[in-house]
Amino acid sequence: MGYVISFLCGFSLGAIPFGFLVSKETEVNIERLGSGNIGFSNV
Repeated sequence: MGYVISFLCGFSLGAIPFGFLVSKETEVNIERLGSGNIGFSNV
């Protein structure tokens, strides 16, 4: 049961677009900068 909970927690954290959230805090539209990818490497 612990593996299932660990998997669900890891999957949930991996699904959050942290780069997009950071760009919203800094008021930068990363969809128009760089490659257009919303990943954290484009911030």
